Amino acid sequence: MVPGIADQGPASRHGTHIASVIFGQHGGSITGIAPGCRGLIVPVFSDNGGDSIIAAQQVDLARAITQAVEAGANVINISGGQLTSSGEASQWLLNAVQYCFDNNVLIVAAAGNDGCQCLHIPAAMPTVLAVGAMNAQGLPFDFSNWGDAYQTQGILAPGENILGAVPGGGIARKSGTSFAAPIVSGLVALLLSIQLKQGDKPDPMAVRDAILNSVLPCNPQLVTNHRRCLVGSLNITGAQALITKKQGEESPVSNERLELEKIQANEEINPSEEVTNQLSEIEIAQPTILSNSVQADIVTQEAAFGIEAAVPLTALDAVTAVRGTAASI
Repeated sequence: MVPGIADQGPASRHGTHIASVIFGQHGGSITGIAPGCRGLIVPVFSDNGGDSIIAAQQVDLARAITQAVEAGANVINISGGQLTSSGEASQWLLNAVQYCFDNNVLIVAAAGNDGCQCLHIPAAMPTVLAVGAMNAQGLPFDFSNWGDAYQTQGILAPGENILGAVPGGGIARKSGTSFAAPIVSGLVALLLSIQLKQGDKPDPMAVRDAILNSVLPCNPQLVTNHRRCLVGSLNITGAQALITKKQGEESPVSNERLELEKIQANEEINPSEEVTNQLSEIEIAQPTILSNSVQADIVTQEAAFGIEAAVPLTALDAVTAVRGTAASI
């Protein structure tokens, strides 16, 4: 969607960080959650000099989504969105999201960092899996949105001090729903690999259902407003159990809270590596896990899409997509 070569501005930094959480850092210390996946990175934003970016419209995002589906994507990660009071999108974007559903492609999108009972597009759109952010103790961050639509299609995932790559080399830590979303997208890719290993056709919407149906509830003694927890928090082993259950048999879903805080604050822990380890223990990490896993980060400022951070800024984050990387990883 954006011509030219990516530089090391804010759009590329955000996209590179998110791409590395999913796919890893070539020659670096970020292993990635699903490094065996093939990625398509479709840029929607471009840098505008300094720390600003050129915003994108919903039609740009719609075109990027359509391009990803046509390229064979199974999962589309969108780490950003447009703040909205109604949750309604343009017809262009409605058509693109419907196109995903018709082709069994799952969109995983950040819930937004506005800290209110509000919604972001596309996270609030039907069939999308919305992702809010929780801290190392498994509690929802104050900045993580909790609008009505998220109560049936949103989950919390680790979003604090997530390690990722920096354009040109090196690593950085970032917090926010933008960085919780790729953890879920990487998990979706690995759950799809279970289906492939079992000889089944990858079914992203079934994986979405498994993730939503296996969530862990928030502790009511620690969270006064349960709506901030959305449907619940990510339960990796529970989702895996639902995906691997044999036909005609019921598989238990773990109610034990996973130690997801290890993914986050500890200086010695790589968030991508920890999630990968949890799943590799059940032997699902394959050299080629799925045909395509597409990473896209978007965010907004009023009616246009922009860049996102841990707390509301003048803009949110960007979209990554083109065969290759957002920048040098």
